[in-house]
Amino acid sequence: MARSTLAYQARPENAQDLRLKRLLDEIYMKDPCMGTRRLVTLLARDHGLLVNRKRLQRLRHKMGLETLWCRPRLSVGNQGHCKYPYLLKDLVIDRADQQD
Repeated sequence: MARSTLAYQARPENAQDLRLKRLLDEIYMKDPCMGTRRLVTLLARDHGLLVNRKRLQRLRHKMGLETLWCRPRLSVGNQGHCKYPYLLKDLVIDRADQQD
């Protein structure tokens, strides 16, 4: 029994995507804080390229570029806040509705 070879053949990247990747890399080296919305207007204004924002997101994801911004620090505690002791630590609870 002969096996058919239906393997995936990767398509080469088109020239416009390569140009966009090169421009994105140059812009990222100058200003890593720029997001895709600002990049769309910058590419249209300075380079005359009309690019969809989702296309820029896809290319930046493939390149591994992330916008740098201040993220919420939810796991860092406030130094001035006092920690209250757990009052039931040494109490043995052996019945329901225990009052003592």
